[in-house]
Amino acid sequence: MLTKNVDMNVYRCENHRATLPWHKLAQACIETHPHLLLVGPPGCGKTTCAQDMARAYSGDFEVVWGTPETEVSHLWGTWNLDGEKTIFCKGPLAMALERNVFLIIEEIHLIPLETLASILALRGQSQVTNPYTGELTPIPQDFCLIATSNSISVQCRRNSGIAMALYDDFNIIEVPTLSDQQIYDFVKVNHPTVEEEICKKAIALWKDYRGICSSNENQISLSFRSLDRLIKFLVAGIDENAAKEVTLVNAYITDKEAHDSAKMRVSLGDGSSDSYYDSYDDDDDDDDDDDEY
Repeated sequence: MLTKNVDMNVYRCENHRATLPWHKLAQACIETHPHLLLVGPPGCGKTTCAQDMARAYSGDFEVVWGTPETEVSHLWGTWNLDGEKTIFCKGPLAMALERNVFLIIEEIHLIPLETLASILALRGQSQVTNPYTGELTPIPQDFCLIATSNSISVQCRRNSGIAMALYDDFNIIEVPTLSDQQIYDFVKVNHPTVEEEICKKAIALWKDYRGICSSNENQISLSFRSLDRLIKFLVAGIDENAAKEVTLVNAYITDKEAHDSAKMRVSLGDGSSDSYYDSYDDDDDDDDDDDEY
């Protein structure tokens, strides 16, 4: 159980972060149990929440970016040659335990269950053995593991026995998709001086390109980082098509099918912007109603 008392509302205010309804529950979860899994669609704020809580409670964090190729050594570390000597380079999990900081595992659903089985040793223990060195490492009282996962992929695991044993040790929060208003609020918190028209335009484009699908098993979805960069490009006066290509289209570059679809959308033009504006402008034509934004 965490020993440090943190007011996350103050932290988010000081760091210009928007607050969502489920944030208070997430904080309660890590204060009562050291493992938290945030499950939800891409772009709903899972990573931002995990990183904010990690910085607020432990000052820093170690991170593992999950892929289908992630191995146990990517968590614990590897033996490497240093001249004539062999030294052990600690991985994110070993470093988090040593430094007494949070460990964040991104896209945990992409990691093979055989790899994830190695963290079962953390359950309810005060110390754990590094499988590569045999070193017995204490588990600090303030250590916390926060994982994020795609809501669909986490339900499609083949080895259900290991999956159930693994996820049984997590507090799990199902994170909802953000509403249009919540997305807008996030943008205005991060870009308080940017004109409303630019913010709405960027959100409309981001939402349109975010809906691109492909047959790839590990389908890509645009993150808020793409939206953030798009706004900065538009504010800088960069041509809109060039801004879309760099920040939205090329985010799909590792998935040929999705990338081709995104490029085709640019060539045909976008049709989503007006519909997004309408969601704000149905009831107001005067300046007074704009004050709420």
